[in-house]
Amino acid sequence: MPDSIKITKPDKFDGKDTSIATVTAWTFSVEEYMDLAEIPADKQTRLAGTWLSDNAKIWYINSYKNVKPLPTLEVFLKAFKEQH
Repeated sequence: MPDSIKITKPDKFDGKDTSIATVTAWTFSVEEYMDLAEIPADKQTRLAGTWLSDNAKIWYINSYKNVKPLPTLEVFLKAFKEQH
């Protein structure tokens, strides 16, 4: 990806709107960003976690604070969709 192209980061997800459309759009944005920004696989789930806030962040902390290594992005997003 040329340096002149800026890739928009996904918006924060707070867990207040858990409609299928919102959850699907957020996960799509996360996957698209990881691919276009060429984020290494071992950093993707942790980075996605930084885009969570409020109740969604609490879920992430409770689910993954003691998990090493973190699951793949695919596994994380599946659990995220099931939760929200």
